[in-house]
Amino acid sequence: MSDAVRAAREWLANEAAQEWLANASLLGWPLEVHKRIVLAEQGCGDTARAITLCGAISKTCAGGGRVITLISHYDGTMAKRDMAEYAMRCGFIGDYVEAPTPGGVRLERGELLAALLPHCDVLYDAMSPVVKTYYKDDLAAQALADSRLAPYGAIYAGYPFDSWRLWHVRRSWADLMAATTGLDVRAKDLACAAPLECAPLPPAAAVPPGGSIEDLAASSGLAELPAFAEARPYVVIHRGAGGDGRNKTMPRAVANAIIARLQGAGFPCVQVGMKGEESLPTQWKMLGLRLPLTNRLIKGALCLVDNEGFLPHMAKGLDVPAAVLFSVTPYEVYSLEGNLNVPPGLSAYRKEELPRDLSPAHLKALVGAPRQCPHATCFWGGGWTWPQNAQRECRLSMPMYNLHTPCPGECMNFPRPDDAARIVAEWVQKLAAEKRGADAA
Repeated sequence: MSDAVRAAREWLANEAAQEWLANASLLGWPLEVHKRIVLAEQGCGDTARAITLCGAISKTCAGGGRVITLISHYDGTMAKRDMAEYAMRCGFIGDYVEAPTPGGVRLERGELLAALLPHCDVLYDAMSPVVKTYYKDDLAAQALADSRLAPYGAIYAGYPFDSWRLWHVRRSWADLMAATTGLDVRAKDLACAAPLECAPLPPAAAVPPGGSIEDLAASSGLAELPAFAEARPYVVIHRGAGGDGRNKTMPRAVANAIIARLQGAGFPCVQVGMKGEESLPTQWKMLGLRLPLTNRLIKGALCLVDNEGFLPHMAKGLDVPAAVLFSVTPYEVYSLEGNLNVPPGLSAYRKEELPRDLSPAHLKALVGAPRQCPHATCFWGGGWTWPQNAQRECRLSMPMYNLHTPCPGECMNFPRPDDAARIVAEWVQKLAAEKRGADAA
């Protein structure tokens, strides 16, 4: 039995969890309407996307968001609860529960799904952009839901190990959620997942076994924004995946080159992220803040610079453009309109396959030198495969079947530091010029 399954079983056996599961009236669910549960994947970005799905559900069901409960993985911080509290105020959900949820291997997640379904009418497994819907009693609705999922069944069954299949689908995460649920899922609804105010700490009973209010408060970060000599226009920069420097993290040399180019051009940079993250040579350091405070910094910035991950979703919700460097995840699925989306391994693809976001000058800077990793190390290059297929593992960072293995600094999926800095700086300068023109008008 895996640690993830063991933790989920402990939570399900907990008295508070049993009371929650057994007594739907605690959630304020009207008895005459269908009760719905949305189960999100472990990451903060996954929870933000699940909130947009909740919004689409609330627009179509009787009772609206009051009848929707969002369940996400407990990670010991307040980031997801901050998002959920705001989503409740926006009317997207009626309740939020954090639990140790098995992520990654779907077979392990089945036990939690089976335990939840008897306590609702409809259950959405939003572990990935390909959503599976379970109906407790409505056979006709279940048949229709299964037919929507069928074209994407291989992606659902293999996630995350066969996520390379997403590259071939070439549809955004919102489009995939809409196609597999039949709902109007829109990326703009990320606005209801981007809080600017800190949520209160939950009651002790809401903290899953093994956690405590004291630990939660200590690990969540500062709840007040430190003094900040704000200079406009400034740029917020983040280097990390979920703030922990694991997969998807741009090499330090890339981040340093971008910062040097931006600050040399007169755009002061502010570093955000979790407490203890490796310091970058930015003018200001704002590490260890609660999510709403980080959002305030992003809200006041000219733009965000980050690798693909959580904060670009928050920036989208705040209507702030972002320069996003992709590595292991397919940009066709996780890129957001209005951003500078820099895909990996550009030289390995034909010119007509490159994203329309890049200008010819940008393409000339990247296309030419062989940069594509020869070992199919990631979602983009061929996908993570089952651990038994050792020949498909990353030769630069073993063992790849440990999903928390850091991508090595030698990873060839990121552009070279000078190329990345030039692309981002040109884009930021263009943004600043457009903003000056808009302000003058």
